[in-house]
Amino acid sequence: MVGFLKNVAASNVGIILTTVAISEFTIGLLYLLGLFVRPASIIGMGLNVTFFLAAGHTSPSTAGINLIMFGGQLFMFLVSAGRAYGLDALLHKRFPKIPLC
Repeated sequence: MVGFLKNVAASNVGIILTTVAISEFTIGLLYLLGLFVRPASIIGMGLNVTFFLAAGHTSPSTAGINLIMFGGQLFMFLVSAGRAYGLDALLHKRFPKIPLC
């Protein structure tokens, strides 16, 4: 992870920061709408693993919050959150064979 941070992320910091900010905003919006919760959870888990590997060693609170958020996103993925309320419920009624929603 150190090699990636020094060689790739440091030289492309503007692109990385913009991508992370847009991803976090989009994932939060999808959770609020209950739309594509499972794919958003997978992307969110990937972001939390990256944050944990990049800054998890700095303090126990940083490591703890990333693990808690990873666990919450894993739970939402496994229980198919969004199927009772939200836009995923509407999509699931209309297209019951599609596993993404």
